[in-house]
Amino acid sequence: MTTAKLENHGPSGFLSRLMGTLRNSAVWLGAVALAALAALAAFFFALAALAGTFIIVGTLALVWLIFRIAGSRSARKGAPGDGNTLNARRGPHGWTVDGIGPFGSR
Repeated sequence: MTTAKLENHGPSGFLSRLMGTLRNSAVWLGAVALAALAALAAFFFALAALAGTFIIVGTLALVWLIFRIAGSRSARKGAPGDGNTLNARRGPHGWTVDGIGPFGSR
């Protein structure tokens, strides 16, 4: 009876040979350098996205503040009677303007 030899396991297996080859080659060093570069790029991209978010929020807050300050100077007090220009009255069936209700009803 013959036993099947496990070709992909043990010290002469595929992964062991691959790791042995990579340890002795510049490809391993290049792969580690590329992984470190990708990690740094991801970190700085996240940092830039965070900074960009703060810049956008700060700009919107500044615009809101400027419009709030500038808008308060141009506010004018209404002339007397401005609220009564339509001569609106509250009646038993709702609001009327000069005796005419909604949709032209009297």
